[in-house]
Amino acid sequence: MTEEQNSKVARVEMEITLPTIIEDPIKRQDGTILAVGDLVEYPEFGVGRIERIWCYDSVGTCFYVDFGNGVKEEIHPDFVRKVAKAK
Repeated sequence: MTEEQNSKVARVEMEITLPTIIEDPIKRQDGTILAVGDLVEYPEFGVGRIERIWCYDSVGTCFYVDFGNGVKEEIHPDFVRKVAKAK
């Protein structure tokens, strides 16, 4: 880039805020208690295990769920169903 082109490039400042990691189980409004290690089901991905719970200032609490086969997703607690652990 020439100096003239470089001076026309838009400059943007960003502030990145990391989520707060939640160690304790959470209780949903329906009374369901969910914690790291629990199995949950999500229609698109099937059954997975909660690996981490965190909270963003902007969207609230989220789960990081490992569904296996390399599929790991960040999902809001209201969109999963708790699954009983196999005995």
